[in-house]
Amino acid sequence: MANIKGKRKMESIRLIKGQTVQLRKPENFSDKVFGSTGFLRYDGNFLKNAGYYKIKRELRVGEEEGERKSEETKAEHLLEIEKVSAQEICIRAKNKGKVAVVLKDHTGKEKKWNVEILHENPKNLPDVSKDDFREIRFRWKQLLTGKELKNTEEGRKLLGKINKEAENVWKQYFYKGQETCKSIPWKEILQEETEIPYVDDAIQFASAFRKVQILCKAYGAEGGLLYKNEELWRDIIHILDFLCNQCYVPKTQTNNWWMWEIGIPKELIPSLIILFESLTKEQIWRYTEGISFFQPDPFHEGVIGTASTHGQGYRRGQGANIIDCSTIAVGLGALREDNELVYLGMLASAETFVIKNVKESSEISKKGYESGFYADGSYLDHVKVPYLGAYGIEFMKGAAKIPYLLYKTPWKYPDYVWKNLETYIIHGFGNAIYKGCMLDCLKGRSVSRPTWSNRDIGREAMKISVRLLDFLGENGRKTVLPMLKEWIEEDKGFLDSLKNVEDIDIKDRAKKLLSDTSVRSEVPSVHKLYPLMDRVIHRRKKYLFAVSMYSERIQNTEIMNHENRFGWHQNNGMTYLYDADNQYTENYWNTVNPFRLSGTTVVPVNIGNGKPDSSGYVQGGDFCSKESWVGGTGIENFGISGMAFSGKVQTVSGDPAVSYAPDLKGKKSWFMFEKEIVCLGAGITNKNVEIPVETIIENKKLRKDGSNQFLINGESPDVLLRKADIKELVNRSKNMSGTSFEQVRWAHLEGNHSTGTGYYFPEENTEIQVCRGETTGNWKDIGMFEGESTENYLEMWVDHGKNPDNASYSYVLLPETSVEETENYVREPKITILENSSKVQAVYHRKLGITGINFWQEQGGSIGGITSDKAASVMLQETAKGTLKISVSDPTMKNQGEIRIMLGKDTVLIFRMAGKNGRSCLAELPIHSI
Repeated sequence: MANIKGKRKMESIRLIKGQTVQLRKPENFSDKVFGSTGFLRYDGNFLKNAGYYKIKRELRVGEEEGERKSEETKAEHLLEIEKVSAQEICIRAKNKGKVAVVLKDHTGKEKKWNVEILHENPKNLPDVSKDDFREIRFRWKQLLTGKELKNTEEGRKLLGKINKEAENVWKQYFYKGQETCKSIPWKEILQEETEIPYVDDAIQFASAFRKVQILCKAYGAEGGLLYKNEELWRDIIHILDFLCNQCYVPKTQTNNWWMWEIGIPKELIPSLIILFESLTKEQIWRYTEGISFFQPDPFHEGVIGTASTHGQGYRRGQGANIIDCSTIAVGLGALREDNELVYLGMLASAETFVIKNVKESSEISKKGYESGFYADGSYLDHVKVPYLGAYGIEFMKGAAKIPYLLYKTPWKYPDYVWKNLETYIIHGFGNAIYKGCMLDCLKGRSVSRPTWSNRDIGREAMKISVRLLDFLGENGRKTVLPMLKEWIEEDKGFLDSLKNVEDIDIKDRAKKLLSDTSVRSEVPSVHKLYPLMDRVIHRRKKYLFAVSMYSERIQNTEIMNHENRFGWHQNNGMTYLYDADNQYTENYWNTVNPFRLSGTTVVPVNIGNGKPDSSGYVQGGDFCSKESWVGGTGIENFGISGMAFSGKVQTVSGDPAVSYAPDLKGKKSWFMFEKEIVCLGAGITNKNVEIPVETIIENKKLRKDGSNQFLINGESPDVLLRKADIKELVNRSKNMSGTSFEQVRWAHLEGNHSTGTGYYFPEENTEIQVCRGETTGNWKDIGMFEGESTENYLEMWVDHGKNPDNASYSYVLLPETSVEETENYVREPKITILENSSKVQAVYHRKLGITGINFWQEQGGSIGGITSDKAASVMLQETAKGTLKISVSDPTMKNQGEIRIMLGKDTVLIFRMAGKNGRSCLAELPIHSI
């Protein structure tokens, strides 16, 4: 334990996590002394607490939010005062960061120490040289400004693009050519007037950092017209002086915490990487002081505690955020030539590039999931949201970038990292992409962003996969290359989309893959159940079918920061059919009727989003159900899934409370075979709501002229046309009815480019409702982007009436099926519905010899000589070699014991469920032994 005397005027102290030190009080202090910790602002005063929901700024005198009051922020999570005596104060370093320690006596005298806490003992860090930091900066700069671009035609085009964009930004700079940047650099970017001044509002000044990076790329791109331009250099320095001396400096956060800790560092670090050789050490440190203050530790977020606008304050980072923070640490370390920061960036990312496990599935409903990848390829984030196609992408961008930056440097990754990255590609992207498009059911709230379409995100996934090829093992490459080649072939615009400097190498490698005749393009058929995500993917050569469900473990959707505001039913058993039409890519989510999403059974009421927070953003409308039976099972490439649903909801912690339809309940099942998907619903019941319950068979986006042929029982009927704005649909201010058709046996809807979809209704006297919708919607209606479109839809549904009691439905989807093929199927259907009740839902496929059964009751049930003693999902298949395959799962994830399946009178199979987390158990036995 060190002993530091106050008389030595030691104002700065460096400690290692876990270390303690004694600070002697000044001799002129009285015997009554008090110690405290806090964070110093840029002006020498102490940070004060911020609000985190209704008030996202520093709390003013008399204001409170939760347990936070208008007072100085404490730093006890980083440094603890263990003891205060008449002579000294004993402090202990707990976590990495910078803290101010204050000692006061009762007369008002005070002494301050600045304490920097290290995470690692410098002796434990790898041996490095300045060349190692230089190598990181060199690689990063090449990603930003390229290498010898002037020597190729494509490179010269990129230089022209970089230069043009920079000239436009520079021209708009308000103080261009002046001796200083006195105030807001680009005044036309100001948003609406707010109570938070520009210099304190990271949401406002973040765009200036983005513009600075555009200028820096032009300054640093060799061969460009603005390369090393001295006038541009001076203006860049003036802007950085303003932004990093007045705006992005140590202070209490406002609005979104993410922008302070992750968003701005992601923009600023690349700019400084480009400028590094032209900057002084003093400039580097001054421009990075904000980053060092807000994000000093890649393992954690909210280092400034209750001065952060995040409700949890200081917390352990997870998933994609840790990867972002690790990238920031590597960048900041390379700029400041700080060995520990680069090491921590490697270490934090390595500890995140793991395969997560669920230790106790029965606790998921209470605790949720850790963010990250799981063994089956699931990616979960924000506690209970499947997010492979958004946060998973950001996670994987870091997975592709950090290893590249650190490759063959002293900061080496453990071997397990490379194996896990391979798993992410094969089991994550490998099943989540169809013809180059990322599945929308894995994108969370990002479906409300037109610039994040399934095509855009699919391309990001392909770029990541190409960049990681060098890190895959031989077997991994054999699996990934055929898939990657087919995705690139199917996405005709992929190569042309690679227009940025960092894409040059990716484009070259993609072209080589396309011309490599030794690699056969192939994405195999698969039936993939994701019990942790409440998702199922059923992929065939001509189509992909997916179901998104929710439960007590997974949310109905995510509505956050004003995004995805009408997304209430996206996981309510929504069925996705991907075929040649690719209907979800452009202007789907801003125009589709949110009450009539295919596959769902809903009460079409406006659930709402709660009151806006102080940023003007709504955060509510997402929730979990109170149902645990959600999941399924499968044998090879066939499978079944089911979802118990109800209108009783569990609001997400911290979100405004909303209500849906507390008396609604029912059971839904899907039986997925080769050419057909059987959809069943039973026990559909509701009370006390004067709006009909509906099951949506189809809601298909049509051609622009809506000319797709639609047939019912072979006839082309007149169908009601409804013209409406999406907001009118949400508010039910437009007629929501359709044209009613009775005794429907089959229907067919012509595709836009595909053959079309057939619909078979096994139950006699089936009545359906149909309407054609011409819907206008703006992306601003559901999110933060502008862009209006009018699209045509064919809506088809079953009207169960107001407050139904034990209603049901049944229909069979026939993807990529012609009219003639649909008629032929109806004459000789391959499936038989064995039972459709709230106790058992079961289907037999004669041609495949498959029986699928969902036993809904806790005590199981019995049908056709097959009995289960517990709730279970069961599939059986008779094989050509005279055996019976059987697959069993516990969709509730609560059975830590056994499921007993009895076949006939004498054969009992026992399947142990402990640790399965919804996964299937398989068995095979000779049929003659039953």
